[in-house]
Amino acid sequence: TEFQRFDRVVSSFKGGYYGASYEWDFVRGSRGYLGAIIGARMLDIDSLVSAPDKAQREINSVRTYSPILGVSSRVYAGRLSLENEFAGFSLGSRGSVWEFEISGRAHISDRLAVEGGYRSLKLKGEDGPDNGDISIKGWNFGLELSL
Repeated sequence: TEFQRFDRVVSSFKGGYYGASYEWDFVRGSRGYLGAIIGARMLDIDSLVSAPDKAQREINSVRTYSPILGVSSRVYAGRLSLENEFAGFSLGSRGSVWEFEISGRAHISDRLAVEGGYRSLKLKGEDGPDNGDISIKGWNFGLELSL
């Protein structure tokens, strides 16, 4: 579908990003760990782009998978810890996925911690004439409960 430069266009995108991975901590000690990550990610997006004045619309769904490889580490300093993770994979001209996260935790008890950090996710893909480039980044905060 082609839309002209000054056409009124309305768009809607909805989707999810899912992942599963296994982490093997090959260096472990009382002060932290260093590990390797292997896994997969899935991007699931539904899009709607329309020009209501011209009664044109395009609906599309994208579901794509990618393997990932990465590293993870955590360092303990008393009741504080600092961790980071970098993972991703490139499929050449077909696309790539890259994730980076760094965060700190304050451990209130053995089972409860508050966390704050920064996360960046970059996805890029190409399939024939269709292509996409998504970048999501920002601060995150949370509470961790270990059972």
